[in-house]
Amino acid sequence: MTKTAIIFAGGTGGHVYPGIAIAKELTKKGFQCHWVGTSSGLESRVVVQHGLPFTAIRISGLRRSGLLRLFAAPFAILMSVFRSILVIRRLNPDLVIGMGGYVSGPGGVAAFLCRCPLVIHEQNTVPGLTNSLLSFIATRVLQGFPKSFPSDRSAIVTGNPVREDITGAFIKERDRNSSLINRVLIFGGSQGASVLNIVVPAALAKSMVSDLVVHHQVGEIDTSVFERAYATSPNISTALVVPYITDMASAYSAATLVIARSGAMTIAELTTCGIPSILIPYPYAADGHQEKNARFLEERGGAICLLEEDCKVDELARLINRVLLESGLHESMSKGASSAGFPHATSEIVKHCLELSDA
Repeated sequence: MTKTAIIFAGGTGGHVYPGIAIAKELTKKGFQCHWVGTSSGLESRVVVQHGLPFTAIRISGLRRSGLLRLFAAPFAILMSVFRSILVIRRLNPDLVIGMGGYVSGPGGVAAFLCRCPLVIHEQNTVPGLTNSLLSFIATRVLQGFPKSFPSDRSAIVTGNPVREDITGAFIKERDRNSSLINRVLIFGGSQGASVLNIVVPAALAKSMVSDLVVHHQVGEIDTSVFERAYATSPNISTALVVPYITDMASAYSAATLVIARSGAMTIAELTTCGIPSILIPYPYAADGHQEKNARFLEERGGAICLLEEDCKVDELARLINRVLLESGLHESMSKGASSAGFPHATSEIVKHCLELSDA
């Protein structure tokens, strides 16, 4: 008999893509996976592209809301829980999985009220508001980093799932690109990051590293400005500037250094691929979780954390020189990144899901 799992997740790629990895693995185990999210979030497009059934419910976040919305929030939350209960009763799942984002809140509460096993997974070093609250009622609490939750939640460290298209293709591409050196990959998320776009080209040009090959994701802005800047830098032999990188596996496989933000999934991908990095945390991330993510990898020798307030051209150029020119550092950082990873995160999470669905 086919089992059913409902995944409540949405908002950002950090919640959505790990959920997709889990859904695909559960599908291989014979599950029918159904996704519940919002119509305005990333999930409404990406989940359908991956062939998963999708239901949208209305829910808005509680943080940074206006006074009127704050007063209306209790009613809105109750309605979202009610809608989630209707979905759960209609699909009668063996398991509910909450991956974070505001939509996970009513979904998790609905699962609890319907007495359905609830698994939550937290991707960051600091739990988001939704997962922090759900951790009190979840059947099982999983975490991508050690010690994200207090010890009394009995959270289990699984690591963060990495998309199969990255893990599978990376290995093949890396073998082909194994002799390449001094290739720098820069990205700041799907929208780019202004500090990376402003400082990195100048820092690379000022570095003492020769014959640099650059792959830079700048976001949805005019790329010609950056192309001209790289073209006039004598130590940069080739530069590919794009709004968005669609094939991250190939991009990672050709990189000897990554300069990026430090979202949870970036950390997971860097550790899976074993690539040294200079991480510039987004300073306004909730509860400072991006800095803590970056410090986690830095403490294990796989990255250098550079705060945005310290991200000046001279300092970044110095760090680029260190990683690519200092004897033995690149190799040790690569080993440090690999040692910090959880290569079997997806299968570990699915194992816990199977245990609860069989209980």
